[in-house]
Amino acid sequence: MFSQYDEEAYKMTHLLIPLRRVTTKNIYISCTPKNISFAFLKEIYFYLDKTMRRFVDCPVSLDTRGCGLINNPREIIIPIKSNIYHL
Repeated sequence: MFSQYDEEAYKMTHLLIPLRRVTTKNIYISCTPKNISFAFLKEIYFYLDKTMRRFVDCPVSLDTRGCGLINNPREIIIPIKSNIYHL
């Protein structure tokens, strides 16, 4: 499925697959909602230990950070335009 900006939209589970190659620790993904079905990827958070050498789990949170409800997540659009957040 494509947005009006010709970026592909991904389910959250599909977006996490390549990130799991970096770490198996819990990460946060934040989004900027576009509408009820779609959101733009905003940030990906990786937590590091105090030595800044190892990944650690991000604290558990039910906050989906704009990516939709836990039981009904939005599809995530990876924006390719730099001005996407100034709509």
